Amino acid sequence: MRCWSDGWWTRWSRPWSPLSLGARSLDQAGYAGRTLRRRRTSRSDPARPGNCQRAARLRAGPLRNEVLARRFALGSALWWHGAVTDATAPQAPLPDRTAARVRPRTLLVLALIGAVGGTLSGAFGVGGGIVMVPMLIAWAGMDQRRASATSLLAIAPTSVAGAFGYALAGQVAWVPAAVIAAAAMLGAVAGSWLLARLPLGVLRWMFVALLVAAAVRMAVFGSNDTGDVAEGWGVWPGFAGLGIGMGVASGLFGIGGGAIAVPVLVGAFGLADLLAKGTSLAAMIPTAVTGSIANARRGLLDVRAGLVVGLTATAFSFAGVALSFLLPARVSGILFAVLLLLAAAQLALRGRRR
Repeated sequence: MRCWSDGWWTRWSRPWSPLSLGARSLDQAGYAGRTLRRRRTSRSDPARPGNCQRAARLRAGPLRNEVLARRFALGSALWWHGAVTDATAPQAPLPDRTAARVRPRTLLVLALIGAVGGTLSGAFGVGGGIVMVPMLIAWAGMDQRRASATSLLAIAPTSVAGAFGYALAGQVAWVPAAVIAAAAMLGAVAGSWLLARLPLGVLRWMFVALLVAAAVRMAVFGSNDTGDVAEGWGVWPGFAGLGIGMGVASGLFGIGGGAIAVPVLVGAFGLADLLAKGTSLAAMIPTAVTGSIANARRGLLDVRAGLVVGLTATAFSFAGVALSFLLPARVSGILFAVLLLLAAAQLALRGRRR
């Protein structure tokens, strides 16, 4: 059975009809669209024969009149107080297309951060996040959470370039790197989960403590000029544990984990300085990718800034690798410790001011 709403009203009250575009008000056009949807629902669901009758009662009943009266009263009040005038009608705000553009100064700052991070990444076997995170906070104006997520994205291409440079010289232990990377991918997901939930102040001071601990380790125990991968079945659980800790630090602090992996590989597993750096860079490639995907799903990632920093850091990482072969192991360890202490001091002072 067809009701009267299937006739001229439905045909002439569609959004593209002359009534909707011209004589009818916006309120009537929107109501006609809802009537059309009710009609389609009634046809698609034979078990609901009363949709058409209910729509007709609502359209002609007291509820319809009450809705119109309330909207008229609201519009009159806005016009009386000057919020709406006869010359200008309320319009939806246009999208700000200039907000999506990146200023040249911002691009220059991000490129400079990538250049510094890439050089230090290749020279010291870290992802560069240990330096890029403080610089993103101080120079790019990011908070700790967004800076960590953006830095981790930039580390992915940087670590690929750095590991390639060390691999050409035969300074990568691939089997330990694979074990560390497999465990680190699990830790990176856990670290990204913590990053989205811990307060910013807690994240900042935990990162400062990590920097100081790594600096003391490198300054006191130094580096080895010679050494190879430790052998025996007992070292593989140690590599897995190192990977989990490296992954948690990667997802939580936005670093590749080299600040943790290099001191542990040198001190606990007896690797030479260059071999530890190359292995660390190779292990952090899947870690950075996994953590970045998790951060992107949680909406923590600035993709554009991460790509600018990452591509610039990749280009400069080869210069850092060349520098690492020129510096003695002891000098490299001391410089690395000084760098970490400077970054920790900068973050601590910035946290005290806030």
